[in-house]
Amino acid sequence: MAAGYGVPLEQGEHRLGSSRVVVETAGDGLVRYRREVDGGGSVELLFDGTVDLQPVPMYPIFKPLYVTRFILLRIEPRIVVSPGSERTFYTLIPVDTAIYAFPGDEPTIVDVIPMDDKPSLVLYGPPESGVVARLAISSVSPRPEEPSLGRALARIAVKNISGTPVTLSRILLDSAPLKLYFERGTWRAYTQELAVEVERYRGVVMYRQPFREGTMPISDPPEVRPPRFFQRTDMMWGV
Repeated sequence: MAAGYGVPLEQGEHRLGSSRVVVETAGDGLVRYRREVDGGGSVELLFDGTVDLQPVPMYPIFKPLYVTRFILLRIEPRIVVSPGSERTFYTLIPVDTAIYAFPGDEPTIVDVIPMDDKPSLVLYGPPESGVVARLAISSVSPRPEEPSLGRALARIAVKNISGTPVTLSRILLDSAPLKLYFERGTWRAYTQELAVEVERYRGVVMYRQPFREGTMPISDPPEVRPPRFFQRTDMMWGV
């Protein structure tokens, strides 16, 4: 079994979700990486022997195909927030596992291993102007839960800025300003703190600083490089 995020894969067999990963010598200074999926299918790559292959958490948007950078959290149970009040809760959101090739000026993603065998896509908003998002069913807790392979811990502060009670049933996240962090040598991953301001029919998600000390940020792939100034997600079609 791999030793955790950020630790080079040693030669041998590793189990990551429903995938079996084998790293072995291929002769002439080359290393073979082979991933086999339960139920069929495989990925095979050859690398120079000086390359380190490291697993890191990754946004769950690249498998089976990259079609959106948005993630829609469906909150269970739903949360009712009274006017003017603020509540903080924790939830585990799905993450996949990327294999990065080091060293170099910038690490390169050579494989993304899905942790969910059947990812779902949904439409948030009307067909003519809404966004397609990866659906994630997320239970909430007033206390932090233990993150594990395939699940990252998020801390969410919800504030009702309206004059009426608001029921929160979903949160739209954008993988560009969203950040993932991990504890090296473990399978523990985290987001930064997420601040959500809600009204009766709309909301805004703002992306704050990391809430867990001693973690390392992932190197974001080009598809989700964060914008320089835009650090919020507007939820125009309901919360």
